[in-house]
Amino acid sequence: MQRVLESVFARWGQFVAMLVLPLVIALGIAQAQPRQYQGSATLWALQSFTGGSTSAQDPASTPAATQAAAISEILQTKSFALAIGKAADLASTYSPSARSNPVALNDAIFSDISAHVQATTSGANLVTITYDNRSPAVAQRVVQAVVNQYDLSAAQLASSNTKQLLLLSQQELQQVQATATQANAAETTYLINHPGATAATDPQFKALQDDATNALYAVSAIQRIIDQLNAQASAVGTGSNALFSVVDAPSVGSQPVSRSKTLLTGGIIGLAIGLLACIIYIAILLRRDRSIYSVSDLQRVTKAPVLLQIPLMPPVALAPSANQLGGGERLLLNGSAPERWQ
Repeated sequence: MQRVLESVFARWGQFVAMLVLPLVIALGIAQAQPRQYQGSATLWALQSFTGGSTSAQDPASTPAATQAAAISEILQTKSFALAIGKAADLASTYSPSARSNPVALNDAIFSDISAHVQATTSGANLVTITYDNRSPAVAQRVVQAVVNQYDLSAAQLASSNTKQLLLLSQQELQQVQATATQANAAETTYLINHPGATAATDPQFKALQDDATNALYAVSAIQRIIDQLNAQASAVGTGSNALFSVVDAPSVGSQPVSRSKTLLTGGIIGLAIGLLACIIYIAILLRRDRSIYSVSDLQRVTKAPVLLQIPLMPPVALAPSANQLGGGERLLLNGSAPERWQ
């Protein structure tokens, strides 16, 4: 630790420069980036986007949460992202050299759309779609394309998911109905063999009666889910407007997006680079340092035994007192000759 502190304080100016210089450069690069404009649109989710299996559905999920998740997932598909890029004419924003390579251009558009289009919730039914671009017109066109493409794809996807869930629910209903039939038969058989049995006096009959009741509740629950899925399938069949409606049409703010986040990110990156450079510089200094700080350091250099070790004493402890100077003399610690006083 002593070596580290001595290395830092002996060259503190260099370390300050190594910390400040990357920070200033990173902030300068962040400041030089083109201003971004945010396009946004707000949707009102009319119902939950059906997906997954019946047993995995979360009853607490809101319509907005399920549709925002659906939009985020479908944005990760290349066909959907490229359809958005084509509708928004995103290829025109790239350089001619980039447009000359269709494969690389498609990869760049997919990367841009999948990474920068965001779908967030603002309550139980509101879904906000945003996209940032240095061109306000492009930002608005991309958001409009996202809404249009989701409008075209949502009904088909929801209908497919609903049909799959209906099939699974009907299979589960058949199993639950068979269980309920067996429970009712067991209760009836027990009553025939034990006339006059009641749940209050016969624990075995009470258990059979509870099994039959629980089985009927399970049948009712699965039937309600099937009814809901049938209603969703009917609604989706009329068009995707049954899933959402546009509350705020795609638009762009008059002012660019604040640079606070960009500057903060640049500052963190610059500071991290500066700290890493300082750590590497300290490691190099310690590696090249051949100074002796302790007996163990000396033993690593030579095998000769240590016969005497003089402790490090402060200068005041080494200065002679006035009595040692022979009366009226004092020794100045700055190297001057002794002076005499009366």
